[in-house]
Amino acid sequence: PLQAHEPPDIYARFLLQGEGPDFLRRHSLRRAAHDALYAPTRAHLEAESAPRAGVATLDPAERICGKGVCPIGTARQATYIDRDHLSNPGAAPVARALADRIAARLAADRYDAHRSAACASGRNCAPAEDGGAPR
Repeated sequence: PLQAHEPPDIYARFLLQGEGPDFLRRHSLRRAAHDALYAPTRAHLEAESAPRAGVATLDPAERICGKGVCPIGTARQATYIDRDHLSNPGAAPVARALADRIAARLAADRYDAHRSAACASGRNCAPAEDGGAPR
């Protein structure tokens, strides 16, 4: 999500003016603003990926934003390094989600390849309602 304010500027004000932690939250992007801004892009990406087997989208906001806010960061850790680039800690949840999706897809591909090989070799394959596992 693209922050409305430059995080380094917000952190400078936070530190120099002795603002409380709520200051960072007040200056963070609202999730609704992100959703409204990116709705056309999201719709386009989902429409393009839907007919392609194995293609999925991942909106970073799903992992970064919570409770209606896409936080610039906390008093101890920045989520962003500028308006639209995540810090390493900010990117970690997105990276984990991406790694999980890739691992799940690889596991599904391995299962499909194993099943196809078993069925092609003459072994019985279970009916679809049984998950299609080779017998």
